Amino acid sequence: MSVNEKGIRCAPDNPYLVRLIEAARESSGEEPRLGRKLPATSARFSPGGQGIVWGQSGIGPHARDERHFIPSILPYYRILQVWSEKLTESVKTARTLAHKSDRVGALKKDR
Repeated sequence: MSVNEKGIRCAPDNPYLVRLIEAARESSGEEPRLGRKLPATSARFSPGGQGIVWGQSGIGPHARDERHFIPSILPYYRILQVWSEKLTESVKTARTLAHKSDRVGALKKDR
């Protein structure tokens, strides 16, 4: 029996993916490598297949004796630090714009 499904791939305009790519680029100084994950990944359960699958290097992923190459974890940690800063900036910007919009709407009602 053979099953051929397309892999899982997050939409390129997904705002979380866009910021994650920016964070990876910024923290590593390199262009991130993007691809598809095989359909068996748990990302297939994310809404609309909008999961991001990435992580450190190791031996025997998900096995009872799974092991990780410790130095491979640090770059992902750094990317997550930059990513969280970008998300925080986005939330602050959105709140500022919403506040300004509310004020403009209130001014128009007063006229």
